[in-house]
Amino acid sequence: MRCRSGLWPVRGRRWVETLLRRRFPKLQFVRGSLDSTGKKDSEVTRAVAAADLVIHNSSMSESTILAKHCQSIGKPFGWFGQSFFPKFSADPKNIEIVNRTAFTYCRETLTLDHLK
Repeated sequence: MRCRSGLWPVRGRRWVETLLRRRFPKLQFVRGSLDSTGKKDSEVTRAVAAADLVIHNSSMSESTILAKHCQSIGKPFGWFGQSFFPKFSADPKNIEIVNRTAFTYCRETLTLDHLK
Protein backbone atom coordinates (compact mmCIF):
# COMPACT_ATOMS: atom_id res chain seq x y z
CA MET A 1 0.00 0.00 0.00
CA ARG A 2 1.27 3.45 -0.86
CA CYS A 3 0.80 6.50 1.27
CA ARG A 4 1.18 10.17 0.42
CA SER A 5 2.17 12.37 3.33
CA GLY A 6 1.76 16.07 3.83
CA LEU A 7 3.06 18.40 6.49
CA TRP A 8 1.44 21.65 7.59
CA PRO A 9 4.15 23.38 9.64
CA VAL A 10 2.58 26.06 11.79
CA ARG A 11 5.91 27.66 12.61
CA GLY A 12 8.19 26.19 10.00
CA ARG A 13 11.86 26.90 10.19
CA ARG A 14 13.75 26.89 6.92
CA TRP A 15 16.54 24.58 8.14
CA VAL A 16 14.00 22.03 9.41
CA GLU A 17 12.22 22.03 6.06
CA THR A 18 15.56 21.56 4.29
CA LEU A 19 16.35 18.51 6.43
CA LEU A 20 12.89 17.02 5.93
CA ARG A 21 12.98 17.55 2.18
CA ARG A 22 16.38 15.84 2.00
CA ARG A 23 15.17 12.82 3.99
CA PHE A 24 11.60 12.69 2.59
CA PRO A 25 11.73 14.09 -0.96
CA LYS A 26 8.07 13.22 -1.70
CA LEU A 27 6.75 14.97 1.41
CA GLN A 28 4.28 17.68 0.45
CA PHE A 29 4.42 20.90 2.46
CA VAL A 30 1.07 22.62 2.95
CA ARG A 31 1.01 26.37 3.46
CA GLY A 32 -1.69 28.65 4.77
CA SER A 33 -4.09 28.83 7.64
CA LEU A 34 -7.45 27.49 8.65
CA ASP A 35 -9.92 29.80 10.28
CA SER A 36 -12.89 28.72 12.34
CA THR A 37 -15.12 28.72 9.24
CA GLY A 38 -12.91 26.26 7.32
CA LYS A 39 -12.33 28.47 4.28
CA LYS A 40 -13.00 26.46 1.13
CA ASP A 41 -10.27 28.16 -0.91
CA SER A 42 -7.48 27.42 1.54
CA GLU A 43 -4.55 25.16 0.60
CA VAL A 44 -5.03 23.61 4.04
CA THR A 45 -8.69 22.72 3.42
CA ARG A 46 -7.80 21.20 0.05
CA ALA A 47 -5.07 19.08 1.66
CA VAL A 48 -7.44 17.95 4.43
CA ALA A 49 -10.13 17.07 1.90
CA ALA A 50 -7.65 14.95 -0.10
CA ALA A 51 -6.31 13.14 2.98
CA ASP A 52 -7.50 9.76 4.21
CA LEU A 53 -6.50 10.63 7.78
CA VAL A 54 -5.43 13.86 9.48
CA ILE A 55 -3.00 13.67 12.40
CA HIS A 56 -2.16 16.62 14.64
CA ASN A 57 1.37 15.91 15.82
CA SER A 58 2.92 16.52 19.20
CA SER A 59 2.37 19.98 20.67
CA MET A 60 0.91 22.03 23.48
CA SER A 61 -1.57 23.61 21.06
CA GLU A 62 -5.07 23.50 22.43
CA SER A 63 -6.72 24.78 19.27
CA THR A 64 -9.64 22.65 18.17
CA ILE A 65 -10.15 24.35 14.79
CA LEU A 66 -8.54 21.55 12.76
CA ALA A 67 -10.37 18.82 14.70
CA LYS A 68 -13.72 20.60 14.28
CA HIS A 69 -13.10 21.13 10.57
CA CYS A 70 -12.27 17.45 10.05
CA GLN A 71 -15.32 16.39 12.03
CA SER A 72 -17.56 18.74 10.03
CA ILE A 73 -16.54 17.09 6.74
CA GLY A 74 -16.40 13.53 8.10
CA LYS A 75 -12.62 13.22 7.91
CA PRO A 76 -10.91 10.96 10.48
CA PHE A 77 -8.76 13.07 12.81
CA GLY A 78 -6.47 12.19 15.69
CA TRP A 79 -4.02 13.76 18.08
CA PHE A 80 -0.57 12.17 18.46
CA GLY A 81 1.69 13.09 21.39
CA GLN A 82 -0.66 15.82 22.57
CA SER A 83 -0.66 17.66 25.89
CA PHE A 84 -3.60 19.61 27.27
CA PHE A 85 -3.79 21.86 30.30
CA PRO A 86 -6.43 21.10 32.96
CA LYS A 87 -8.46 24.13 31.86
CA PHE A 88 -8.93 22.54 28.41
CA SER A 89 -10.38 19.33 29.79
CA ALA A 90 -12.67 21.26 32.17
CA ASP A 91 -14.71 22.48 29.18
CA PRO A 92 -17.35 19.88 28.16
CA LYS A 93 -17.23 21.16 24.54
CA ASN A 94 -13.55 20.25 24.33
CA ILE A 95 -14.14 16.81 25.82
CA GLU A 96 -16.88 16.21 23.22
CA ILE A 97 -14.39 17.06 20.45
CA VAL A 98 -11.76 14.73 21.95
CA ASN A 99 -14.33 11.93 22.28
CA ARG A 100 -15.22 12.26 18.60
CA THR A 101 -11.63 11.92 17.33
CA ALA A 102 -10.41 8.68 15.77
CA PHE A 103 -7.66 8.56 18.42
CA THR A 104 -5.86 10.68 21.01
CA TYR A 105 -2.40 9.65 22.14
CA CYS A 106 -1.27 11.83 25.02
CA ARG A 107 2.31 12.96 25.47
CA GLU A 108 2.27 12.05 29.16
CA THR A 109 -0.03 10.53 31.77
CA LEU A 110 -0.91 13.86 33.38
CA THR A 111 -2.83 14.88 30.24
CA LEU A 112 -4.46 11.47 30.06
CA ASP A 113 -5.63 11.83 33.65
CA HIS A 114 -7.12 15.27 32.87
CA LEU A 115 -9.05 13.88 29.92
CA LYS A 116 -10.50 10.97 31.87
